[in-house]
Amino acid sequence: MTSGPFPETSKEKIKPPKGVYEAIIVDLDTIKDVRCGEHIADIYKVHYKLQSSDYKDFVVKDNGVFRYKEKDGFMYDPKRNWGYGKFYDILELPRNTNNKTGIPALDKNTIEGYTVKVDLSYKTFVNEAQLQVSYPVAKLVERISEVPF
Repeated sequence: MTSGPFPETSKEKIKPPKGVYEAIIVDLDTIKDVRCGEHIADIYKVHYKLQSSDYKDFVVKDNGVFRYKEKDGFMYDPKRNWGYGKFYDILELPRNTNNKTGIPALDKNTIEGYTVKVDLSYKTFVNEAQLQVSYPVAKLVERISEVPF
C-alpha cells in the first residue's frame, strides 16, 4: 500500500518528472534537536503543492532545511546555517538580529500560502528488503509571491 516514506494516494501514482515547478507552500514539519555529529539542529520539511496542470495538487516535501543552534554539550558554528539563511533570503523573510543565530525559527503561519518555484528531484535508496525505493523531494529556488492576504 505504501512505498517509501510517504503514503500513496491515487494522485501520487503518477509522479512528475524532475524539473522546476510552480508550487504553493501548504504545510511544514519540524524535527527538533537532531544530532548532526557534534552539532545539533532543527530540520524543517516544507510541503509544496505543485500547480502544474499535469500534476496539480501533487504535494512534495522539501529535502530538509537545517537550522543549527546553540545548546549545551554541542558545538555551534553560525556559518553552518548558510542553507537556512538562503531559504530565508529567497522568501524575503525578516531576520531577527537579537537571536544568536540571526534568523528566527521557521513557523508554518509565516510561510504558508507563498507561491514559489521548486526544483523537484528524486531520492533513491535500497530498503531492508533489498528493494530500490524512490521518492520525490523539492528544493526552494524562487519566491513568486507572498501570502495573498
